[in-house]
Amino acid sequence: MRSSIWNSSSGDGFFRQESLRTAAAFRRAVVRALLGGHRPAGLASPQTMRVQKIRQAGDWRIRSACLRLLLALASAFAAGCATVPAPDASDSRVATIVVATFQAAASAAPAPSVGATPSDVPTPVPPTLEPTAGPPTRINFLSGATTAVVTGSIRPAEVQSFVLHADLGQPLLVQLNGVGPGAALSVRSAGGTVLLSAAALQTAWRGTLPQTENYYVDVHGGAGGEKLSLTVKLARKIKFKEGAVSALVPGQTVGGSVMVYTVLGIKGRTMDIGLSGVADDAALSVDGYVDGRSYLRAEEGKVGFSMEVPSTQDYVVEVVPKGTQALSYTLGVVVQ
Repeated sequence: MRSSIWNSSSGDGFFRQESLRTAAAFRRAVVRALLGGHRPAGLASPQTMRVQKIRQAGDWRIRSACLRLLLALASAFAAGCATVPAPDASDSRVATIVVATFQAAASAAPAPSVGATPSDVPTPVPPTLEPTAGPPTRINFLSGATTAVVTGSIRPAEVQSFVLHADLGQPLLVQLNGVGPGAALSVRSAGGTVLLSAAALQTAWRGTLPQTENYYVDVHGGAGGEKLSLTVKLARKIKFKEGAVSALVPGQTVGGSVMVYTVLGIKGRTMDIGLSGVADDAALSVDGYVDGRSYLRAEEGKVGFSMEVPSTQDYVVEVVPKGTQALSYTLGVVVQ
């Protein structure tokens, strides 16, 4: 009999049969008590004790099933609640309750997080270098000198500003050397007139100043840190007396610096330039002020030069000492 009960394929059928048997036994006990005047003793009969044992065995079976299911549920949660199959609800009423609990817990489990797609991941942006500028540095020329050279270094995106005083109509020449790509010059007046914009990305400029005042020469650093050499020249104009076609200009290479002059040449005329009193210790350099073309280089070592003027413009004449010597000289110019 016990073997047939435990081998029953349906827990629900088992409990229904036992309930019917128990109810029938209790009714019989009540009838006997009424007919015989005895107190009902159905619950103490051997049959009732047998039912209680079966119920106890059933309770143990239910508890075992619950424990197994709870262990399975815990394993399922540990594995991500993804592949654990739900138990069959036809095994027993207790299994049905556990199945419902399992399904509710599974539905409440948080969904696995989804990693960010490549488009959601922000692309690192290199920092933008903002221009930084300090107070301007005054360029002071030696007494009688026409050239000043500033050397140093400049950081990426740094702006170094230099200021000098110049007169109306004076030719200004600036040259930036020793810098890499991205470096540039800008030139402006104290009154705000822009003579050269940094956007032009030029490292050399020359022009005639519009008025007597301070002028600012700004050096704009490129992408990398680098050394710089800024050459600033305030040329002296050679003017002929009325009706004259020549002029003699005495001078000295102050502190061994280059002396710079400009002279007007008329197209088609002949220009002769001579340097005396320097022997072989200095040389001449000649180039066009507007076109920038070089007509004579100091490296050639010449102290005399003659040419037919190719175009009407100012021409830049430089006295370049060798080995930065301080020399006295006389510069003669003829245009006829």
